[in-house]
Amino acid sequence: MLTNNYVEIPLYFRYKPVSAFSEMSILGGGSISYLLSSRGVANTQAQGEISIDTENDYKNYDATLDIGLMLETKIDKNISIQGTALYSFGIVEISTLGSNEKTSDVKLMVGCSYLLNR
Repeated sequence: MLTNNYVEIPLYFRYKPVSAFSEMSILGGGSISYLLSSRGVANTQAQGEISIDTENDYKNYDATLDIGLMLETKIDKNISIQGTALYSFGIVEISTLGSNEKTSDVKLMVGCSYLLNR
């Protein structure tokens, strides 16, 4: 199993086609990421489970295109609860070994927003 950990900076655009008690929005955009760590775990007969640092096998950066849906429900005039699901398509080949590996993932987020002035 391979695990790459990134810090990510997203930029999303939001389109609201429906307004009611619950508002559904379509999100899209991109993100850039910086690799923090990369570890591979393997099972061997001689040593059992071993962990290998694989950070040198991957580029320090990544970029994705993301698309998804957000559902927002207002609790009162200034507070709302949000649930978001996004799918990310990698656009950069992340391997330094010459393979065509790209990232892809599903992001599930839950949040609360508060408007300071209204």
